[in-house]
Amino acid sequence: MNESRSLTARPALLEIERRRHDSRSFTALVWRRLRREPTLLTALAVVVAVILMAILAPHLAPYDPTQVAPQIRLAPPGIAGHVLGTDELGRDALSRLIWGSRISLIVGIVPVVLSALGGTAVGLVAGYYGRLDQIITRSLDVLFAFPAILLALAIVSTLGPSIYNAMLAITVVAIPSFARLVRSLVLGLRQRPFVEAAQSLGAGTRRILWRHILPNTVSSVIIYGTFETGKTIVFAAALSFLGLGVRPPTPEWGAMLSEGRTVLANAWHVATIPGLAIFLVSLSFNILGDGLRDALDPRQTM
Repeated sequence: MNESRSLTARPALLEIERRRHDSRSFTALVWRRLRREPTLLTALAVVVAVILMAILAPHLAPYDPTQVAPQIRLAPPGIAGHVLGTDELGRDALSRLIWGSRISLIVGIVPVVLSALGGTAVGLVAGYYGRLDQIITRSLDVLFAFPAILLALAIVSTLGPSIYNAMLAITVVAIPSFARLVRSLVLGLRQRPFVEAAQSLGAGTRRILWRHILPNTVSSVIIYGTFETGKTIVFAAALSFLGLGVRPPTPEWGAMLSEGRTVLANAWHVATIPGLAIFLVSLSFNILGDGLRDALDPRQTM
């Protein structure tokens, strides 16, 4: 009895071990390709550094980001105790930059993850079920008819300015892009021989979508999501710049940029520093997405 069970379980164990080996080999291949580009490694280092800065903000920030000190307002960078100077209320610019990274990353990453999950689900249904494709596609076209920033502004204005409503608006705006991407992938994948083979063997629709089609869309979704993260950080900063995101005195790069523009002539650093942070992080995510696209492309040579 035990021998027969072991013989039955052996193929399953071999399959699990093969998948683990393929996963390790694929990860090693991607890492080798990433290491070839110094620019890509620099972008990756910037992203990792900003993520660590956001996580360790309570330990890295030298001051309370909301602490007001009118006697040193608009102090230039390099003043004793304030490396990046102070803003119009005397708050330490470095502390606000560090704490602002946490909110900027949350507002930039969470909507992308939510929209990727929602868009993938919608795209799978639209691409595989022909009867629903027209309905879903036309609904997406309606959303695409509105400029993304105007649609987000309309949603936030209706719900009220807050960080959560800004994240909701960005998620709603981004879902159609992910859905259209996944739908186009599914339309091609469902005609592939391995899907037809699964259908001929009696595999159900749920199993085909979950085990055969979805895994072949993940890499494209990750790549597109990386690009979207950079864009979303700028998008969220724009909402905060317009007063529709986080509320003062919460530090956030877009809000800091908006506050600094009123004193730009007298204290350039108040607006320039958060503006450069937005630019650098967004650019790094775009470079990282471009590198991932090349690294995850199976047509690339080793």
